[in-house]
Amino acid sequence: MEIQGLEKSEKRTLDIQWVKEHLVCRLVNRKNNEELLKEIPYRKFYDLAVVYYVLMQQVEDGMLFYTIRKEQVEALGLDEESLFKLALTNTRRYFPLQFMTLEQAISQFALEIGIDFGKECDEQETSGMYLLSNTFNMYGAVAMLYPDVWEGIADRFRSDLIILPSSCHEVLVLPYTEEISVSDLADIVFTVNRECVAPEDMLSDSVYLYRRKEKRIVMAGRTEQEEIE
Repeated sequence: MEIQGLEKSEKRTLDIQWVKEHLVCRLVNRKNNEELLKEIPYRKFYDLAVVYYVLMQQVEDGMLFYTIRKEQVEALGLDEESLFKLALTNTRRYFPLQFMTLEQAISQFALEIGIDFGKECDEQETSGMYLLSNTFNMYGAVAMLYPDVWEGIADRFRSDLIILPSSCHEVLVLPYTEEISVSDLADIVFTVNRECVAPEDMLSDSVYLYRRKEKRIVMAGRTEQEEIE
């Protein structure tokens, strides 16, 4: 998949309108990026931070971005709220969402590296877990910021949702039931982050909950004061 309009982007960095049109955002772990966050504009999202980039160029093995610094925001003529809304709109446009079962995601990844499970994957029982990312599988965890998406998923399952931060590239989703142990899930997330996720891709050790009636994400097992901190 290609993003149109990036072929000569390296020559457009001084074009304010072009920069605005290619402004995007992603989620990072706030504590792990304390030094960076001193130099750049960001928005708190529980233990995470929304940070801003300009999508520069699509290359063979990924995309090139540059980080928006505090001094550049004024030149763009945007306040933080406008910066956030514009970046979020652009991010959804450039990186379309992708929602599938975990088994479908594994099968898709296997095909990309030359392994075809064939009918075995289609016929096996599902784990009841889903993966939310984007069609590029790149910084897809930013979908946590799309309230309409979570509302739609929760309505589909008619339940609250558990959200597990698999990495900065995707989150895992499962319908909430009373049998689910948040503390056990938190232990799994903690272990996976240290044994399976590259440090630069690690998003959070927290478990999140989408409350269907309230139409919002909270940190599971945390008080409101802990969420703020």
